[in-house]
Amino acid sequence: MGFHHEAEWCRLIRQWYNAIDDAGVPVDNRIEWLLDMREKLLGLLKVGHFPPPGAFVCDMPIAQFEGFLTNIDRRLQLYCMVRNETYNQRAISSLDSETFFSGFQDYDPKGTGILRPDDVTVALGAASLLYRHKLDGDRSFIMRTSKKPRVYPLQQIGNQENTYLDNDTVDASPVLLNESSFIRIHSHQFDKEERKSKNPKRKSGTISAFGLPSKGAEGVRSHHKNNEEKILPHRRFGFTDEEVDIKMSK
Repeated sequence: MGFHHEAEWCRLIRQWYNAIDDAGVPVDNRIEWLLDMREKLLGLLKVGHFPPPGAFVCDMPIAQFEGFLTNIDRRLQLYCMVRNETYNQRAISSLDSETFFSGFQDYDPKGTGILRPDDVTVALGAASLLYRHKLDGDRSFIMRTSKKPRVYPLQQIGNQENTYLDNDTVDASPVLLNESSFIRIHSHQFDKEERKSKNPKRKSGTISAFGLPSKGAEGVRSHHKNNEEKILPHRRFGFTDEEVDIKMSK
């Protein structure tokens, strides 16, 4: 129907989401999808033009625009920051930083988490010491919040358990960002074909077919049962609605 730009944008969004969420995707495809999204967004930004971008960039909120670019750039930069030049794309989240800064509420007298300038240094040092103790694996206090030994099952990776940890045995794929610098990437176990789910579970809701009993339907006898849970408290004490309204108005 001629909606080529809309279809292209939907394809970029879908590929960007698959690059950061799907398992079993080769690392070369992940980087290619991220760079395609980055190139598209940078083409929409008019630098050096007047007036400068305000709250929107090509009808896109600037917070969303900057969020996409920041997400893509940081994911690419992490490949050269980690020790083995590879990592699990799904492991990236803001939970660590949010948990760290949430500890400031314990040191704020108002409980809002907004500290005065002179309280920042004390709160930062106390929060660092607190979370350093929490993340210490050799501490003597152990707490288990579940009866099961592990909430999430371990992924069986067979004989390739440590292959991606050795830089000499993993194929490196350099990604050229500009003429003067490049980032070298390696395949993670999350990127391998055996990690891909064969039958992914998706939540779905179905409606009973015509003629079948409806889901959640109660029997005929439940209609004639006494259920005092639905009776208002003042009626159980013998007060009428008019009496309660008069007392509330006074």
